[in-house]
Amino acid sequence: MASSHRGDYRAVRRTKNVVATAGIVTFATSGAVAAGTAAANPGVVVSEVEERSGLRLPPVSQRRIEVEANAKATVPSLPTTREDIRRSRDHREVTGRDKPVSRSGERGSGTAGGALSDVTIESLIERPTSVSGGAQKAVLRYVQEDVTVYAAYGRRAKELGHLELGRAVYYTGRDEGGRQEIVLEGNPAWIPEGHLGRTKPEPPPEPEPEPAPTPTPAPTQDAPQGLDFSSCGDASVEDGLVQDAVDLYRAVCNAFPAVASGTTYGYDPHGEHIDGRALDFMTDDKELGDAIAAFLQEHASALNVYDVIWYQRIWTPVRADEGWRAMEDRGDPTANHYDHVHVAVN
Repeated sequence: MASSHRGDYRAVRRTKNVVATAGIVTFATSGAVAAGTAAANPGVVVSEVEERSGLRLPPVSQRRIEVEANAKATVPSLPTTREDIRRSRDHREVTGRDKPVSRSGERGSGTAGGALSDVTIESLIERPTSVSGGAQKAVLRYVQEDVTVYAAYGRRAKELGHLELGRAVYYTGRDEGGRQEIVLEGNPAWIPEGHLGRTKPEPPPEPEPEPAPTPTPAPTQDAPQGLDFSSCGDASVEDGLVQDAVDLYRAVCNAFPAVASGTTYGYDPHGEHIDGRALDFMTDDKELGDAIAAFLQEHASALNVYDVIWYQRIWTPVRADEGWRAMEDRGDPTANHYDHVHVAVN
């Protein structure tokens, strides 16, 4: 009897397990059927939700429009103007780039609008050949001649200072209004185009020192008192002259500056000039001629003077007590010595 009850108990347990399992299978199957029904006909699910909640949901077509509008709102609009296109391509984060640009082309106040910093790129020991900022790359360039730096490319842009020959900067590749954009001390700046090169220019050669002025030769040690035998005037006058005639020319030239810039004839194949012993000091100024003649008379002994002829008169040391003696008329002013003082040495 006991074993019979035990067997009934086991049968009942198996029956309960089967029923429980069947319930789980039935529940899973019902969920799958419901999901499939909702996927095939979502309106059924929406209607059931509306019925239970008391709310009215927007139709599917309206929700699709709203989703598309939200998606479009997250996508930035495409650039339409030239400036928008430039900004969309330029992603460098440089101080002052987001500042508004005035009609003159200047940006708002910022580091780039102030004076140039005392810290220069030249202070760097090594420079990379290029620097990148976002999608933009700036390449190393050198200033080929002294150039003015501006805060912007506009015609009325503020002047920031100057860059000297050989200064290293970074060129962004951006050209506007005849100017080129560079990165200077980490900030954008502009210089007139045509002043950048790939290689550093050689510094200009040092200017040659000005020749020292030729010192005036000291008078010859044996020159008599009141006479100066230093080189003077046109040196070619001395060609073909004897030494006494050379000394006489230098003495007159140093005593009368007008003679140094005037005309004097020395050797010539005629008269007393043929031996290199005579000189003609050309002048139309009678006062100057009188002064030269008086100077020769005063220093006749020291200059070894043979004769002096001036204004159709002659004077010789050997007949000095007779003074100036008149000469015959030779027919023209030059022959009569009205336009030059003639002097000869012994």
